[in-house]
Amino acid sequence: MHACAVTDVIRTLGSSPRGLSSATARTRLRARGPNELPPARGPAVWRQLAGQFTDLFAVVLMVASAITFVAYALQDPRDPGTLQLAVPITAVRVLAIDLGSDVLPALALGAEPPESDVMDRPPRPRTERLFSRTVVRRIAFLGGIQALGVCAVFFWHIHASGIPYADFTAGNPVYREAITMVQAGIVVSQFFNALAVRTERESVFRAGVFGNPWLIAAGLFGLALMAAISYLPLLQSVFHTAPLTAGDWALLAAVGVLPLAADEVRKLRLRGRTARPEGDVR
Repeated sequence: MHACAVTDVIRTLGSSPRGLSSATARTRLRARGPNELPPARGPAVWRQLAGQFTDLFAVVLMVASAITFVAYALQDPRDPGTLQLAVPITAVRVLAIDLGSDVLPALALGAEPPESDVMDRPPRPRTERLFSRTVVRRIAFLGGIQALGVCAVFFWHIHASGIPYADFTAGNPVYREAITMVQAGIVVSQFFNALAVRTERESVFRAGVFGNPWLIAAGLFGLALMAAISYLPLLQSVFHTAPLTAGDWALLAAVGVLPLAADEVRKLRLRGRTARPEGDVR
């Protein structure tokens, strides 16, 4: 049709240079139906839902949350305070960590000034995703260290108490101490983790540990809230926690600083690989 002359097209369609009359248009509309495309159909709801599971990072977060809620569901219905399975942390404590120790540091990191060498880096590809492979690897690296650290604290406390794991239930005072150490361990490690993620390549000590006072204040608020959960009787009854000793806090600080130390080593190696060769005057 594109190769035909205009007059041939008009003749084929049965029209005229002046167009169609109203009577002819109504006749053709009754004979052939309305001249319009069918409405576009969007993807099915199940397909949209399945598309959310293509991101590995999202899947890991959902699985971790599901495990916590399933463990919470394993409580003995005859005694809500007794667990059939001793878990290191419950959904209520996860919520307390999210609201008390994650929200404010995340907001404070948004006010972090750029690194000194940011203009020397090549621009990111326009097609790069928010959770790129580099970001996901760093999350897995730092998150893995924190997870291993708090789990080690949990099982070490069980072993040090001399109580068999089968008898380690929510009714045991040692259990309250162990889960309090897990919750406090996450809060402490998140404080050091927030310092680590301030920079991507530059050492946080070169950038200045106190270079972002809002982050320090947010981290101290999370630690103070955790101390209140550990020591105040009212919050102890809500979160089923126990008071921590000075030795417990020292152990948690030693474990919590590991993500910061490990990330400093990673940044040192990264700067070594990207250092300019001698004689390069670019």
